[in-house]
Amino acid sequence: METKRLLSIINHVAVIISRYAYINLLWVAFVLLGGVIFGIMPATISMFTVIRKWLHQNSDDSIFQTFYYTYKQEFIKSNTLMAVLLVFAVLLYSNIAYAGLIRETSLYPFFLAITFIALSLYIILMLYIAPVYVHYQFTFKRYLAYSIHIGLANLLHTTAMVVSLLGFYYLSMKFPGIILFFSFSVSASIVDFFAQFSFNNLQTQETTVKSA
Repeated sequence: METKRLLSIINHVAVIISRYAYINLLWVAFVLLGGVIFGIMPATISMFTVIRKWLHQNSDDSIFQTFYYTYKQEFIKSNTLMAVLLVFAVLLYSNIAYAGLIRETSLYPFFLAITFIALSLYIILMLYIAPVYVHYQFTFKRYLAYSIHIGLANLLHTTAMVVSLLGFYYLSMKFPGIILFFSFSVSASIVDFFAQFSFNNLQTQETTVKSA
């Protein structure tokens, strides 16, 4: 009886590992399919969709079919969102470059503080944008605003997310094989895991306010 239970556990672990590896390889393949630049965002949205269905909805849908369908369905919309994020990144980079030019002026401390705040908000936005995109049906503007709002309203979960990601990346440097087979899928799962806590926490807060 114990042997069967042990074999069942080993089989379950093997299935989880193989799924993560498969999702990771799908992400890489579909990024390349989109010419890298146009493949990153739709592949990422597809990966988060698959992981959300797998971990939170106990879905038995085909991983490939879900990934491929989402990739096609969200290709244009997700790339438009990616363009907006890139514009923000360029503006942020310009701010950082400009801060270096005014280092000797009295405006430098103030401008540096503004740039640091903007960088922090952008990091939060990048962490939450994919799970928010998959979890909600919003306009572009609402996706951006809500991602930042959720991250700021749940700083504990956001901090735990960042620490967990840094820990995983450190582990990946120690064991390079992880990068090829698990880096993107496991990172997405970490982000999704803490994002779900943030979603649930915010929903509880909104419910409490409405019922008060």
